[in-house]
Amino acid sequence: MITNLRAENFKSWKDTGDLRLAPLTGLFGTNSSGKSSILQVLLMMKQTAEHRDPKRVLKLGEDFPGDERLYVELRSFRDLIHGHQESSQLGLGISWESETPGVWLPPGTRIQFEATISEAEKQIVVRGFSYVVDGRKPPMTDLESSLHFYGAQLGSPPQDAELFDLQYSLEERLRAILYLGPLRTEPQASYLWSGSPPIDVGRRGEFAIQALLAMRGKNDRVEQQVVEWLKKLDLISSMHLSPISEKREDYEVRVKQTPVSAEVLLPDVGFGVSQILPVLVLCAYAEEGSILLLEQPEMHLHPSAQSELADVIIDAVRKRKLQIIVESHSEHFLRRLQLRIAKEELLAKDAALYFCHMENGESKAELLRLTEDGYIKNWPPNFFGDEMGDIVAMTEASIGRRRRDK
Repeated sequence: MITNLRAENFKSWKDTGDLRLAPLTGLFGTNSSGKSSILQVLLMMKQTAEHRDPKRVLKLGEDFPGDERLYVELRSFRDLIHGHQESSQLGLGISWESETPGVWLPPGTRIQFEATISEAEKQIVVRGFSYVVDGRKPPMTDLESSLHFYGAQLGSPPQDAELFDLQYSLEERLRAILYLGPLRTEPQASYLWSGSPPIDVGRRGEFAIQALLAMRGKNDRVEQQVVEWLKKLDLISSMHLSPISEKREDYEVRVKQTPVSAEVLLPDVGFGVSQILPVLVLCAYAEEGSILLLEQPEMHLHPSAQSELADVIIDAVRKRKLQIIVESHSEHFLRRLQLRIAKEELLAKDAALYFCHMENGESKAELLRLTEDGYIKNWPPNFFGDEMGDIVAMTEASIGRRRRDK
């Protein structure tokens, strides 16, 4: 699990501060307040770690703009640096607990990593990086040639064995990140599947059906769980995936909205079903220990379903041991989280909820202080609009109208 994240001089963030990430982390706030940029920090680090050229300090997506394989497209260092000040340095910090045993690192080891990055003569360079292991700073090889933003060319063992373990552990955590964006693909009348299991559902959910098909015969519980969650959200009564014909690799998804409804193809039901389906499939399909980044998973859902979605995500965190970071605009989603904390179905310590806002041209993140009863001690003004103000104004308008009528 990633336990902390920090970025300095990244897009609208002068400094995010040390953000605590819990098993369930929620990012709330107004539009253009920097919520998505927090996710982009992790996505930039992930796509760099997975890039084939180890000497590329950061993979920003400048080589192939519009490439669907990119997790995030940042174009250039000047575009991502705060205030477009090319002389500024980018700071990255991340903390996590190791999971795979290494030569030096037993599972559960607490690791902190920090790096400072800048641009010199149109080249992105690492100014320095460091690791801290269970509060101890191990000796490091001199940084003569960096590997991405987090490592160096290694000498002969054993002096560099610990650094190798640290680099590998960081890559392992970054590769565990799975991302689903806010704009999901439209439903199709048929889906082609060659038989190969996808890594995830795709950043637009384009492989959600293929992921379900891949688990048939291996873990039928995945498809059953997705259908159960869809029913919980009161979106369908049943769902069936079946081949169009025996000799074809095309499959169709048929859905019944109520027990007495006709069975129809996925494009013929409400748009919300197809938009939430990739979210639910990813929560059921991802391997245990995965870190899910979900942008606006509630999009196209009615308020009641948004509330139930919070229960689904809590269920995935608790039962599937996933870490989920949600960027959301939904008050209903937040209120359900508060209710579950009050009922002790989600511990306050297992949730980290942030309100993001702009202040003097900089993004700021305020940790919402939750009590064990689910109350937020520092509820921001106009968090979801001025509800009481609207009620008062409506009452005054009604009184004024009655007076005019008389």
